[in-house]
Amino acid sequence: MGAGTAATAEPVLKATRNTRLSYHFTDVSAQFLNDARTRFHDESRVSYALFDINQPLDFTAHPEAGYDLIIAVNVLHDASHVVQSLRRLKRLLKAGGRLLIVEATERNSVFQLASVGFIEGLSGYRDFRRRDEKPMLTRSAWQEVLVQAGFANELAWPPQESSPLRQHLLVARSPGVNRPDKAAVSRYLQQRFGATLPALQIRQRETLFTPLSAPPDAQIAPAESTPSSGGDPALEKQVAELWQTLLSRAVARHHDFFALGGDSLMATRMVAQLNRRGIASASLQDLFTHSTLSDFCAHLQACSLAEENPVPICQGGGDETLFVFHASDGDISAWLPLARALNMPVFGLQAKSPQRFATLDRMIDEYVASIRRQQPHGPYVFGGLVVMALFLRRAPRSAWMPKASRYGWR
Repeated sequence: MGAGTAATAEPVLKATRNTRLSYHFTDVSAQFLNDARTRFHDESRVSYALFDINQPLDFTAHPEAGYDLIIAVNVLHDASHVVQSLRRLKRLLKAGGRLLIVEATERNSVFQLASVGFIEGLSGYRDFRRRDEKPMLTRSAWQEVLVQAGFANELAWPPQESSPLRQHLLVARSPGVNRPDKAAVSRYLQQRFGATLPALQIRQRETLFTPLSAPPDAQIAPAESTPSSGGDPALEKQVAELWQTLLSRAVARHHDFFALGGDSLMATRMVAQLNRRGIASASLQDLFTHSTLSDFCAHLQACSLAEENPVPICQGGGDETLFVFHASDGDISAWLPLARALNMPVFGLQAKSPQRFATLDRMIDEYVASIRRQQPHGPYVFGGLVVMALFLRRAPRSAWMPKASRYGWR
């Protein structure tokens, strides 16, 4: 579950090639499933399905007999309610089936907040973790919630509470089946009511009622509003072709990206490809706000190339100001969780239209000017990955760091 980029699935598939009966590759993102189908096309007895640990189970998507083993590597901390999600997984295991977990277990790690949090957000939990706003669990806390969910702990490695790896591997066993035997229910009803019993079709559901949803191939009707008009047909055609490639289905101008099955990962890839192709200035926020094809393209067409840098992300009370640099898609929204955790003002350098810069040095010069507009004098505090490294390597210190300054860069 949560197989993602298949970093764990690949060695597991290789190691079990001659012994496994079946392997079910699941993730919350359809894009990861599509990538895995291509990557493991020559692997036998592998199936693929969407699976969200925060949504009610669809038992028809899983083997009725249950799984022998469920592997969850760095995914269960994303559960909105850890115990509920663990109980959900227990319902999918055979009697005696095992759950293998790998999780980061250092609750106060700034490194984990800046790395895992940068990617995932780490803010969707709705359980006991809200008391101290720390999403990660220690080794002993994981073992405690496993017992609460009905598991029996079998292994924790490393065995000590504090791991030099900053993570632990845990194995827990499901002592019994946590769902009814449909065959046994059918036999009981037959014995109880005999010939008066109508034909049965027994299905198991986690919840009794669920909202009605349209079939996967249903066409999404346009909203009852004045449709966008006057857009650029060439732009719409290029964006529609990109959506169709990512979503694997036909796209019309009134279609909504997310209603057609798009998710945040697909959206990130789409925005990155748009910027690389130089089609228009695009960001994830643009897509979230204008999610239909026509509205999205109209917004892109109307956007000015002028960017408002630096962008205020968080107004803290500290004396120093942190400037953070955008990721590869030009967006800075991934910094929000970290910014909220810092007691200091945080500003972001975004790049909605990086293709407008003739050279990398031109982009760096604009970032220097943007930073100096907000803070004319040092010292300066920066955060970022590749773009920050390029900035520090190429930006002329003399242009904005007085020679007499006793402060350095950090």
